[in-house]
Amino acid sequence: MAASGAYAHVLAGVAPYARAAGRARAEQGLRLGRFQRAPDPFGDRVDVFGP
Repeated sequence: MAASGAYAHVLAGVAPYARAAGRARAEQGLRLGRFQRAPDPFGDRVDVFGP
C-alpha cells in the first residue's frame, strides 16, 4: 500500500510537467503543419495524430 501511495504522489508531482511538455509538442506540431485528423465517419471523434 505504501508503495502505491508513493507512486501516486510521484505521478501527481510529475503530471504538470508532462502536461506542459505535451502542450509544447502539440503547439510545435501545429506550427509545422504535421497534424493529420483521423478518418472520422461519424463526426464524433477528435483523434489527432502528430509527430
